[in-house]
Amino acid sequence: MLNYGIFLGINPYQESNVLKDIKFMETLLEFKFRTNLRGPECVVTITPYLDAVIGIRRWDVDLDNPDKILTVVVADPGHTILAEAAIEKAGYSTERMF
Repeated sequence: MLNYGIFLGINPYQESNVLKDIKFMETLLEFKFRTNLRGPECVVTITPYLDAVIGIRRWDVDLDNPDKILTVVVADPGHTILAEAAIEKAGYSTERMF
């Protein structure tokens, strides 16, 4: 196993929070979807569905945008399918933006 402490000038025999953070870093990916959400009440409706998806790190809806853009942040791109399914289960539709 590569000792990251040597490259950072950290004593490899001393436990460090920096080393812990480096070992467990993950790359997060952001995906955007057009939705048919109409307002804050729709966001309240989808909240329990999206919060229940384990792979979603965070999400947000831009209601000021005419397309009501849903932004989903995940570590695995496959989790976006789960996010889309959660929105559909809540009674709304999504279209992935590329």
